[in-house]
Amino acid sequence: MEAAKKGKAHFEFANGEAIKGIDPNLIVAKKVISDDDYPLRPRDVVKEVGKKTKKHFTLHTHQQAFRFFEVRPKKGAAKPEHTNKEFCAFHKVWKGYA
Repeated sequence: MEAAKKGKAHFEFANGEAIKGIDPNLIVAKKVISDDDYPLRPRDVVKEVGKKTKKHFTLHTHQQAFRFFEVRPKKGAAKPEHTNKEFCAFHKVWKGYA
C-alpha cells in the first residue's frame, strides 16, 4: 500500500460493513464518544433512578454507587477517561462525566 497526499486520497467508510472488492481490514473507524451515547448527566441519572425505583436516591447515593461499582476513577485522577464504558464516559470538552 502506498501513502497518498491528503488531496489525492479517496476514502469510503462503511461502518464495519464489507464493500464489494474492498478489504474491510484496510480501514479502521474510531468510535468517538458523544452525547448521543451517554445523554444523562449525574443529576438526570438521580431523577431517573428515583422515578423508576420509587426510592429515595440523591447525588450522594449516586456517588456511593459509582465508587462502590468502580464506574469511574477517583477525583483528580491522571486519566479521568478510564471509566466503565457500559455506564459512564468522560467528556474532555466540558470536563465532566455522563
